[in-house]
Parts: sequence; structure tokens; C-alpha cells
Amino acid sequence: MLDERKSALWQALGLGPEWILREELQELQHKQAQVNVPAPAPTAPAALLQPSAASARPQSPAIPSHRVPAQPKKTPARRKEGRGVAPDAFSPVRTEKIKNFSWTEIISGVKNCHICDISSHRICAVPGEGTPPKDLVLIGEAPGAEEDRQGIPFCGPSGKLLTTILHAIGLERGKDLAILNTIKCRPPMNADPSAEEMAACWSFLERQLELMDPKVIVAMGKPAAKSLFGTDETLTSRRQKVFDMVIAGKSRKVIVTYHPAALLRNPSDKRKAWVDWCLVLDTLNKARNE
Repeated sequence: MLDERKSALWQALGLGPEWILREELQELQHKQAQVNVPAPAPTAPAALLQPSAASARPQSPAIPSHRVPAQPKKTPARRKEGRGVAPDAFSPVRTEKIKNFSWTEIISGVKNCHICDISSHRICAVPGEGTPPKDLVLIGEAPGAEEDRQGIPFCGPSGKLLTTILHAIGLERGKDLAILNTIKCRPPMNADPSAEEMAACWSFLERQLELMDPKVIVAMGKPAAKSLFGTDETLTSRRQKVFDMVIAGKSRKVIVTYHPAALLRNPSDKRKAWVDWCLVLDTLNKARNE
């Protein structure tokens, strides 16, 4: 038998009757009890770029509540939008400055950042959602069209699915967790963030994580995992594991799962996502009791 929250999550994902093989339950229990997998300290995507970028390893600020514009604007076309990043993005001066930002300063810093070309085409920068501290932090890839209009992460169709998942396991957005993205501006045509863009935003993200001080971090999607691990491995190779990773000077539990948008494109993966979120729930409960 599943506990109440896992059963609610199963139903919320639309998985039908709760027919779960005994082997699946045993495997889930094994993963909950297994020894955590050591992981290297995040090198930031900057490490993939140039030596000067690798040294820029910032920390984290806070996330504001953004009001939806009374008359939402139309997101501009982006097919010819540039993807360059200014060299100053990786300067020690900028890195050190962000490293010492307060929560309020990081919000302002994100909204006024123009270090990447894509910032000139945005409607809203999206610092994130939630205020520190939080035991649980979710990290997505980048804002989409709706997020760009509203300045709120995960407010489109994928956000509705994420909210449904969280509600099923008894978590309320903004109250029980924070939601951040690897980059704070919408890439062209909702493309994946580039390595350069993730590197330029890493200072903001790491500072946010430092201030949030989470016990558990969930990386949703391959780009989010890449931003933490610094290497380009498959999502499958990282799923269903609990990694111990030193971020902002403290050990955190890191779990990798599907981005909600991927589940909308491939509903057959929802059963796998259920296993991932059960692992998140159990890991969070255990971390809170340690």
C-alpha cells in the first residue's frame, strides 16, 4: 500500500489504477535507503567556457512575488535574437559583488542585468519564487513565453502540472519551497540555455542557493542538472539517485528528475516521474529529521 501523499501524487499524474509491481515497490524502498552518491562541488557551467569563468562561483539571493501586468504584453519574436555574453560576465569584480548581495540586492541585480544579449528582448526577468530560507528548492531551465510576460517562474502549462504535483504531496508554492531557474531571461524560441548564459547566471543562482540554504535541491531537466554538475550527462544516468553535493559551502541533497514540460510532451514518462517525486518526498522528510 502507498502512503496517502504518494497515492495522491499517483492520481494527480493521471496514472490510473494503483497497480504497482512488487518489484517496483522494492526498488523504490531500496533507493530510499541507499547510501547517498557523492558528487563533485558544482563547477558552474562557466567551467565549460574559459578559465576566467570557472573561478566565478557566486551564491544566492531571494525571490520576489511579481504581480501580473494588467495588460500582458506580447512577447517579441526571437528568431534573429543574439545569444552573446559580455566578457564582464566572468570578471572577478562582478563575481565578488554578487557573492555578497543581500536577498533584495539579488532581485534588483537580476532585474537590471544586461550581461547577455537575450536580456534586451525580454519583457520581464524572472528571479524566482519564494523567500529564504527554504528546505526545498526546485531548479528549472529558463523562463518561457508566459514566464517572460508575468515575471513568475512556472506559470504556464508546465507550471500548472508542477503545482499539481506539489499540491498532491502536500507542498505549497512560495510557502514550502522556492523555485529558481538556471538563467533568468527567456532564450530565443524557448531554446535550452546556452553554456555561456548559464555561466553568466551562475553567480546569481549560487548566491540564491546560499541564502535559501536548502536541505534538498531538485534539478528539473537536463540543463538544470548540467548547471549543478557542470557535465553533460544523460538525465537517465542521474535519475533515481540522491547526490551529496557541496554548494555554497554546505552539503546538500540533489535529486534529478524530468522537467514538467517534458512530461507534457511525453506523458508515458509520468510513471517514472512519480518514482522521482516519491524519492524527493522521502529524502526531504529524512533530511528534516536529521
